[in-house]
Amino acid sequence: MNHRTRSNPIIHARRRGMALIMVLLVMSIACVMGMGMLSASALQGQMAISTQAATRAEYLAESGVNLAMYYLEYPNASPKAWSDPFWTGGNNISLGDGVDGSVSITIEKVSTTGFQSNYKITASGKVSRGGQSFSRVTTANVQVDYEFKVESAAAFAGSYIRLPARTSFTVGGAKINGNIDMDPGALLTGPIIALGGNVMALINFILLDPAKPMAIPSVENGGVDMDRYLNYTYNGRTYQADNITSQVVGGTITGLPPAASAGNPAHVYYYDGNLTLQAAIITGTLVVRNGRLNIRGAIPSTIIPSIGLSSSLPALMVDKEINVSGLNARLLATGLVWANNGVTFGGTTLGSGVTITGAAIFGSNALIKNSTSFGGVSILYTPAMVNVTDFSTVGAVPQRIRVVSWNNTKQE
Repeated sequence: MNHRTRSNPIIHARRRGMALIMVLLVMSIACVMGMGMLSASALQGQMAISTQAATRAEYLAESGVNLAMYYLEYPNASPKAWSDPFWTGGNNISLGDGVDGSVSITIEKVSTTGFQSNYKITASGKVSRGGQSFSRVTTANVQVDYEFKVESAAAFAGSYIRLPARTSFTVGGAKINGNIDMDPGALLTGPIIALGGNVMALINFILLDPAKPMAIPSVENGGVDMDRYLNYTYNGRTYQADNITSQVVGGTITGLPPAASAGNPAHVYYYDGNLTLQAAIITGTLVVRNGRLNIRGAIPSTIIPSIGLSSSLPALMVDKEINVSGLNARLLATGLVWANNGVTFGGTTLGSGVTITGAAIFGSNALIKNSTSFGGVSILYTPAMVNVTDFSTVGAVPQRIRVVSWNNTKQE
């Protein structure tokens, strides 16, 4: 007898329900996994954008430090004012039209010792992406070495100078922390840097900010120390200058090098009080303390450097003025001349004058006074003859820069 098995409808319904649940479960897992993959992809994209923006901000910060170092070494190329010693930085600086973001820079002088200064540079680079701002900071401590540079035929630390006829400053021009006037017959070639002056002085004229004077060495600002030449340093050793005992000097007081004494190899001589040169030849440096230098006699007096072709020491230092008097009285000086009160003429000055091959610096109360209009002052700017790199820290300019420390970038 055959029996036919009948299906249970309840069991079939349960099986269909389980299959539906499995399908829905698989679909749900697939949706979750898909959404996770999409979310991870979006997150990775956002992270890539953030990383790129942060890297750009880091590069901007490092570029800001390099820019600050460049401006410290070449201050005249920076956006600083003419008379400011160095650029102190700026905010939200763009490094170019094609450069995304900006950088803010701060430069702080930490210390100064002699001809070295230490600075701290802080640069913050900023880049914006998708409504977010990314910042990185780089700091560096740098050391700048300075040297004194003579960059004009004549420099006046005072507030006014009038140049009489027969005054000639050739090539290097002149600079003064005040006004400059010129009489007919005076000649200046090269840039004139001053607060103001007459029409004749306005050729190649650079006006100063009266509130920010130039750094020109003078007794008043501590930029000139005549006593340091009494015990001078040469080739790393200290030597003593020779004292001139006669008030009137004529003839040759020193031979040409290498005939130099072991105790005074650079031929530095000094005198306290008023000194007169009359047809004298001095090979070396002459320092006149607490007095003026008188030039007399029909035969010129000559001061020439004693160390090679260009001296690392000044040729002449005069605490008061250089006074020229007499027919054909002349001073011929090669190198840097510093005269606190300038140059004056007196008596018969036909054919007389002062001729400088190098440059001259005059103090705060300096005059070039010529009452008879016969004597003259002529300066031929010769940079090779004024290589006095340690003459004064006042007016010294940067020569070298090196990094003392460079800190890693960090998030601000």
